Parts: sequence; C-alpha cells; structure tokens
Amino acid sequence: MIRFEISDLMLELLDEPIYRVDSVDNMFSYTKQYSNRDGSQVSSSKIGIKIYQHKELVDSCIIIGIGGATAITQYSYIIASENILICCGDSVFCLSLPSLELVWNMKLDDITCFQIFQCQEDYLIHGELNITLVNLEGNIKWSFSGKDIFVSLTQEKAISILPDGILLTDFEQTKYKLDFDGKLIWTNNSNM
Repeated sequence: MIRFEISDLMLELLDEPIYRVDSVDNMFSYTKQYSNRDGSQVSSSKIGIKIYQHKELVDSCIIIGIGGATAITQYSYIIASENILICCGDSVFCLSLPSLELVWNMKLDDITCFQIFQCQEDYLIHGELNITLVNLEGNIKWSFSGKDIFVSLTQEKAISILPDGILLTDFEQTKYKLDFDGKLIWTNNSNM
C-alpha cells in the first residue's frame, strides 16, 4: 500500500489481487470500478484507490487491468494537474481528483506498463516493450521499441530522463538515447 497527501486529502493505493468483480465476499466494496478488459480476458492487476478527507472515506474506485501484472510503487503513478495517472496491467488510467471519475484509459504496452515520469509538460510511460510519451489528455505523441524488453536485472535503471534526452537500457544491456521527440540519437548496438 502507498499512502500520500494532496492538499487536505489522503490517498491510498492498494494492490487488490483477490478482489473479484461483482462478488459480495470482497473485503471492501469500491464505489466505482473501471476496467480495460472484456468478459473473456483475465485480470492481471487490480488496484484500489481510496480518498480520505479529515480521516473520513469520501470516495473509492478500483481499476482492473489485463496483460502483465503491475506493482504499486512510487513510480507507477503520478499526480498531474487535478488528475492521477496510474499504471495498471498493459494500460494507464487517468482519474480526476477528488471525484475519481475516469478521464481516459489507454493501452500503452502489449505486456505491462511499469512506471510514469514527468517529461517536460508530458508523461513518459515505461512499458515492458514500449516507451511512450502521452500528454495529459491521453494523446500519444510518440512510442519507441528497442531490440529487447526494457527491464534490467542489474542495478542499472531501464530509463533515465537527462537534460538533453532520454536514456534507455534494455534486457541485453543495449543502450538507446532518444531526443524529446522520440527520435533515436544513438545506440551502443551497431546492428540497429
């Protein structure tokens, strides 16, 4: 669970792996539910969001994603204007604060969306297969795929935003440097 404050509100983000849609046996009944799956797809990630004001619960929702599972970390969500953008499975959900109304949700990776970073006035989504830049309205500005997945088994970061561009490292330790328009500046792999 992650808990943080915004103004006079307290937000909780909770991993809800045993939550079942339409079950009366859930530990908590969320006010709203948003999903990017149809009835035939298996849920991989279920993230509960609760908003408190003066220690009283004022609203809640659960978002349900498909694809690979997303862990709740300090980088899997970002507060943007009066919204929260949060990775869930292969998608990012944008919810308004404090109403938790769905603004948009979009599939941004074929497997999993891991992290969100502010990148100038837009948002960089670190997916397993794609690095995607979106604006606050959910419009994709560009997407980049490498030779392998953007996951590292070493301590090296898979993604770093630098003053002059974006540095990516894939599973095979291939490095890519992109400009802020998503164009490849260089790579350490001559086979690209």
